[in-house]
Amino acid sequence: CAAKDASGQLWFGSHSVGLQRYNGDCFQRLTSEDGLPSNSVTGLVPQTDGSMIIGTYRGIIRYRPRATRPARIEIRAAVADREYPHPTDLELITTQAHLVTISYHGVSLATRQMRYRYILEGYDTQWQDTWQNWVRYSNLPVGDYTFRVIAINRDLVPSTRPASMTLRILPDPKEQLLAEQEAEIGRMTKEIRLHQREERQNKVLVQLARSKTLYGGNLDAAFEEITETAAHTLEVDRVSIWLFNQEGDLLECLKRYERALNAHFDGGAFEAASYPAYMSALEHERILAIDNVNADLRVGPFADSVLFYPGAISVLDAPIRMEGKTTGIVQHVSASKPRTWDRADKDFAASVVGFVALAIEAHELERAEEERRHMESQVQHAQKLESLGVLAGGIAHDFNNLLVAILGNSDLMLKELAQDSPLRQFLEQIQSAALRGSELTNQMLAYSGKGPFALQVVDISRMVEEMSHLLRISISKKVELRCEFASGLSPIEVDPGQLRQVTMNLITNASEAIGDQNGVVRVRTGSIQADRAYLSGTGLGDNLPEGEYVYLEVVDTGCGMSAQTRTRIFDPFFTTKFAWRGLGLAAVLGIIRAHRGTIEIKTKPGAGTTFRVLFPSSSQAPTRPPALPGDRWNAIKGTVLVVDDEEVVRQVARKALERAGLTVLTANDGLEAVERFKNDAERISAVLLDMTMPRMDGKETFQELRRIRPDVPVILSSGYTEQHATERFAEEPRLSFIQKPYLTAVLLDKVSAALNG
Repeated sequence: CAAKDASGQLWFGSHSVGLQRYNGDCFQRLTSEDGLPSNSVTGLVPQTDGSMIIGTYRGIIRYRPRATRPARIEIRAAVADREYPHPTDLELITTQAHLVTISYHGVSLATRQMRYRYILEGYDTQWQDTWQNWVRYSNLPVGDYTFRVIAINRDLVPSTRPASMTLRILPDPKEQLLAEQEAEIGRMTKEIRLHQREERQNKVLVQLARSKTLYGGNLDAAFEEITETAAHTLEVDRVSIWLFNQEGDLLECLKRYERALNAHFDGGAFEAASYPAYMSALEHERILAIDNVNADLRVGPFADSVLFYPGAISVLDAPIRMEGKTTGIVQHVSASKPRTWDRADKDFAASVVGFVALAIEAHELERAEEERRHMESQVQHAQKLESLGVLAGGIAHDFNNLLVAILGNSDLMLKELAQDSPLRQFLEQIQSAALRGSELTNQMLAYSGKGPFALQVVDISRMVEEMSHLLRISISKKVELRCEFASGLSPIEVDPGQLRQVTMNLITNASEAIGDQNGVVRVRTGSIQADRAYLSGTGLGDNLPEGEYVYLEVVDTGCGMSAQTRTRIFDPFFTTKFAWRGLGLAAVLGIIRAHRGTIEIKTKPGAGTTFRVLFPSSSQAPTRPPALPGDRWNAIKGTVLVVDDEEVVRQVARKALERAGLTVLTANDGLEAVERFKNDAERISAVLLDMTMPRMDGKETFQELRRIRPDVPVILSSGYTEQHATERFAEEPRLSFIQKPYLTAVLLDKVSAALNG
C-alpha cells in the first residue's frame, strides 16, 4: 500500500519489512523496533495534522513524526548477594557488595533502540553513556551512594525524570573487627620497633655523652666522632655539620662523613640570604624533616646546591642553637633511597645537635683558657722584660756616669800630652775601652727601650743596601748573602744607627746559626697590610694599630730553634753559642719596642729560622743626613753652672770647660744649684743640669731656674736618651741635651751652641 501525507511525504507499506517514508531526499525505514505493532503493514490513512494512521497485521497506531514523546525509565532490579527487585533504598554490608549489578529499562515503542546515561553519586565523577540496560560495580567502599539513570530514545529525547535509588554500604562487623585487630597489631609492631630503635639510639647517645673527645676542646676530632656515630645509627649516607661564619651570612661545612667511603671531609659553603624559605624554616622549626628534597618547596629551588649535593633524596636537618641564636645545622642525608623520618629519627637528630653544641662550648672554653694562659704568659714575660729593662737601664745610667770620668779624664790627658809621649798609647787604649763600654751601655738602654734615639724618616731598602758590603764581610765565608730589596716602599721613622744595629745583629745571628756548614742568608725588605689577627700573632703586636707596616726579613738555612729556645732568645745574656758578644737579640727587642714595631719569628729544628722585623710606615719624606757640628767652642766666654750628684762627673766637666776658658760653678744637687743660681743669676751664662739627682731632680731644678731667670740656657745631661730625658718638658726655648758618656769636644760644642744661641 502507499499514501501521501499533508506535508507531501510518500509512505510505502510492505508485508514483511515494515514501512518506508520518503521526504523527497531520502528514505526512512520504520519497523517493529521503532514501535510498529508488526512489520506487515495493511493500510495507510493520512491525517490533516500531519500524522499517519497505520494499519498492521497486529493492530493500528497513529504516528506523529514531529511529536516524539520521551521514554519513561524505571529501575527493575539490583543484584548483589541476591536479587532485589524494583529497589528504591538498598542497604548492604561489604561482604554482600563484592559485586553489585543494577538493571534498568526504558519504556517506549522501541525499547531495543534505547540509549542510557547513568551516575553513581559518591563513586562516579561524571555521567556515563551506554547502550546496555545494566551496570556493575565491584568492591564498593563503605559509604552512602545515589544511583541515577535516564533513557534516551532514537530521536535523542531523554527521559523527563531520571530513575533513582539510594545505596548504603556498611562495614561487615567481622571484617571491621579483623581490620581493627590487624591495624592494632601493626601499630603495636611499629611501636615496638620504634621503641627498640629508640633504645639503641639512647645507648649511642649515652656513649657519646661519656666520650672524652667531646669535652677535650678538639673540635675537629669531636665533629668526626659525632658525624660518624650519627650516620651509622640512623643508617644514612651522609652526616655533615655546618656553622655560620662570624658575619652570619655564610654557612660553612666544618665536617662531613660519607658512610659508603667511611671517610671524613670538610669544605663547602653557601650564602644563607639566597635561600630565605629554607632559612626561615630552620629558624622556626625544631627539626626540618624533608622526605623528598625535589618536592619540598623549602629546599626545591636549591636541591642541587652544595648543601644537598650529591644526590640527596631525603634530608633531616637539625638547627644548632646557642644562646637563643641559630648558629649552624647538623644535616642527615639519605641518598640511596627515600626516607620517611619518624619520631625516633627526629629525637635522635635533636640530641645530636645538643652534643655538637657541647663540643663547640668545650672548644670555646679551651680556646679561652688557651688565650688566658697565653695572655698570662705574655704578661709574665712582659713583666720580666720590664723588670730586666728597668735593671738594665739603671745599670747603664750609673755606668755612663763612671764612663764620663774615664772618657773625660783620658781625653783631657791626651790633650795635655805631647804627640810623641809614650803614655799616649795607654790613654788611647783606656779611651777605646771606655767607648766600647759606652756601646754596651747603649745596648742595655736599647733593651730597656731608653736607648739613644735620633729619629729620621728613611728608606729601609736603601739603608740596608748601603750596609750590604759591611754585612758580607761580617759573616762566615761559607755563608752566601742574598739580598732582595723591594723598591717603592713607604718610608719609616727610625733611628738609623739603631736600625743598623738591628740589621747587623740579625745577620750575625743567622750566620752563626749556620755555623761551619755551607748555607744561605737571605735579606729581604717589603711591606704588608697587617690586620689584628696578624699583629696578635707577632711578638709585640697586641697593642699596635692595624695598617701598613714595612719589614726587614732575615732568613737562614741554619739549625733552627726548639720551642724552648724560641721562648728564651730575647732574654738578656741567653745564648746557645760558646762565646757571647753583648745583649744581642735582647737589645734588638728593645729597639723594636721603642720604635712601636713588632717582630715575627718562624723556626723549626733543622729547618732554619726567619726573623721579620716590622715598622709602621710613615707618610713623611725621607730625612736628609744632618750636617756635622763645627768647632764653635774655640773662643767662648762665660760662666757655666755644672749640676750633678756624681763628683767625678762634676770634676771632668769643670776641667774641660775651664780648659776652654770658661768660668765654672758646681753644685752637687738641685737644691744647692737653685741657691747658687739665686746668688749669681745674672753672671751665669748657661747651666749643665743632670736629670737624676736626690732631694730635687732635674725637672724641678729646671723649673726653679727658669722661674728665677726665664732666658737662661740649660743643657740637660743624662745617661738615658734625649727622648726619655726630655719627654716631661714641653717645647722649652734654649733647652738642649747631651747624653752621657761624652767626650770633651762634644761637651764644648753643646756649651758653645747654648751660649751663642
